[in-house]
Amino acid sequence: MKKNEPKFGLVVFKNTDNIGDDVQSYAAKQFLPHIDYIIDREEIDSFVSNDKETVNCIMNGWWLSNRSCFPPSPYINPLPVSMHLRNTEFNGPTYLKGLAMDWLKKHEPIGLRDDLVKKYLDEAGVVNYSSGCMTLTIPKEENIKKENYICVVDLDEKIVDTIKKHTDLKVVEVCHDLDSKKNSKLSLEEREKNVRKLLRKYQQARCVITSRLHSCLPCLAIEAPVLLIYDDTNQDVVNRMNLYSKMCNSITKRECLEDAKALLEYIDKPLDNPTYYLKYREELIKKCQDFVKNAQSKKISDEEYEKFKEDKVKDLKRQAESLYFMVEELQYQRNYYKDEYEKTNILCDKYKHESKELEDKLMALYNSKRYRYAENIRKVLGMNKK
Repeated sequence: MKKNEPKFGLVVFKNTDNIGDDVQSYAAKQFLPHIDYIIDREEIDSFVSNDKETVNCIMNGWWLSNRSCFPPSPYINPLPVSMHLRNTEFNGPTYLKGLAMDWLKKHEPIGLRDDLVKKYLDEAGVVNYSSGCMTLTIPKEENIKKENYICVVDLDEKIVDTIKKHTDLKVVEVCHDLDSKKNSKLSLEEREKNVRKLLRKYQQARCVITSRLHSCLPCLAIEAPVLLIYDDTNQDVVNRMNLYSKMCNSITKRECLEDAKALLEYIDKPLDNPTYYLKYREELIKKCQDFVKNAQSKKISDEEYEKFKEDKVKDLKRQAESLYFMVEELQYQRNYYKDEYEKTNILCDKYKHESKELEDKLMALYNSKRYRYAENIRKVLGMNKK
């Protein structure tokens, strides 16, 4: 590393079990003139550069998988773009409080990947915009020869079976899941090689049919015909897909299972990809290029970092207390619904018993009347006489 030159860091998720995270890092890396640090996404809050200078990072990707590692340390100078902020709390996102909120306000506008996070930031008064996903900027590989196969990526087995029954073409199945332990031991170069191999497979295909955003969006970028199939019964999926289902050819999983006509028509004649995504691609490329062009690295004093660590401890304590009360609330709700469930069971048993008693009485009454009517008929017919 040369002194007085801006330092750059590439954010990776070391222990990922989804190659989509490596595709995200691959997309960001293309804009960096050099990489001085490889920074684990899940340890970015404890990062300290060798010379105590700030390191410039494109912060695209999925954040708050581990809530305690956010926000990043003061040694990170971020470009907050193409971000997804995970929310798993039933009472709202904790990232809109404490240090995380301060960080968001300091670095606004925040570029976001999906509508739900945008809604939360809008309500909290954090300036933000829909940036699209960084994978839209991936360049296609030149001189790639097309092959006559269909690539299906993490699709429902029933949908895959429908595709195979409909076509005589080869169907190549791909899964984005990884063995996290094995992948974490690979070098950055080896992980990039696996990403390029995957992207080449997509680019060579006659078409790609996928449920994965990080398959669909790179396909748009490398101009591979792609059909996105998503589950519109899952609200979390819908929130993530809202923007992107408009960028590409897409249908719902339910439509495929109920009536596969649109799917089969696509297989017979893959449609050209819409070009709506190009707007986001061009804006992302410019934003990243400007960030790199204007990048600087400045010294961070020990006092500033110590203050961050002290505030971090306080923030973690606040989060722990929040989680404690959340657990208390969940336990209360569990006990409440458990009591309600037990009460309901008691009532059900009571009503079943009463229903059985009533049924027995009605049957007895019916049998009694039927018996009397039968006796009356026998009397009229003289059948009781011996």
